[in-house]
Amino acid sequence: MSVKLNEGEKKELAWWCRHHKENVAYLCQRFGQIIAAMDEGNEEKVEMYKSMMKAQLPAFIESATR
Repeated sequence: MSVKLNEGEKKELAWWCRHHKENVAYLCQRFGQIIAAMDEGNEEKVEMYKSMMKAQLPAFIESATR
């Protein structure tokens, strides 16, 4: 996947850098929670986190590819 900066990102590099870093940190936290729930065999939590991610991923993808 090729990632390019748009003009808005180029004009406000620090803001967009923080934005994307915060998104990566959030996604890593959620993936960690899903993995922990799987390791614990807690299907209720797995489904909860999976549902959250299904709802949120389109916005993360849109933010990273516009």
